[in-house]
Amino acid sequence: MRRTRLLIALAILLSPPGQAWGVLGHRLLAAGALRDLPPEVAVWYEGREARVADHAADPDAWREGDPLEAPRHFLNGEPYGGAGEVPHGELAAQGRLGAEAFRALGQVPWVIQARTLALAQAFRSGDRDRVALETAWLSHYVGDLQVPLHTTVHFDGEPGQAGLHARWESQLLERLEAQAPFEPEVRPAVPDPGAWSLPFAWLAESFAQVPELLEADREARAVAVRSGEGGYGPIYWGVFQDLQGERLKLRLSLAAHRTAVMVLEAWRLAERPLP
Repeated sequence: MRRTRLLIALAILLSPPGQAWGVLGHRLLAAGALRDLPPEVAVWYEGREARVADHAADPDAWREGDPLEAPRHFLNGEPYGGAGEVPHGELAAQGRLGAEAFRALGQVPWVIQARTLALAQAFRSGDRDRVALETAWLSHYVGDLQVPLHTTVHFDGEPGQAGLHARWESQLLERLEAQAPFEPEVRPAVPDPGAWSLPFAWLAESFAQVPELLEADREARAVAVRSGEGGYGPIYWGVFQDLQGERLKLRLSLAAHRTAVMVLEAWRLAERPLP
């Protein structure tokens, strides 16, 4: 019990700032999500595609005026004994850690559920502008959960890896985009009867990829150092891209697809309305 309390205290101290993908990544995945929708749902967004992309990064800006916003973008798996051990019920999770630790250590799976309900209400209202906004905001949190570093107390790497968070989700994406314009792969979405529990499966999946990502950074840095390169120069980035570039593209494509799946769930909850 004492060890668990110490781990929770450390996790709270090291909780991440809550940003993921950057503006570029969030725009790409939000636009990609619309391409993954079936025609009967995509019609809601005709002429509003830019509105969805333009507002996909809004939740990062909300952190400036809301001190409770940052933990809505991540969940640290270790204090629960691993991401696969996180209770699916919000009250059960609070009971496991205590209310203060629960707030500090992240709530992104439940935020995705709440934003799905908000989108369902927008569909019911028939307000297409509201549907576009709610979809943009939902895409943000779904995207955050596809970033492995948003599921761990090692959100910025282990000792000696400071800056890894930005290197992976923003700087690596920007380098890939500069080499060849990238769009998430089109993956047509279909309704999923287990959609409500999907955020917890995504959490466990992302958490399982943390060791590989940390090791890729260490390997790239070691190659660079052996070559006499200081800092993070071309040698580091060449190795890091070889090790994680395709992984990043896959995570971004999955973020778009999984956003579309949750949009379909919201549309179903709203009883499949037409605009």
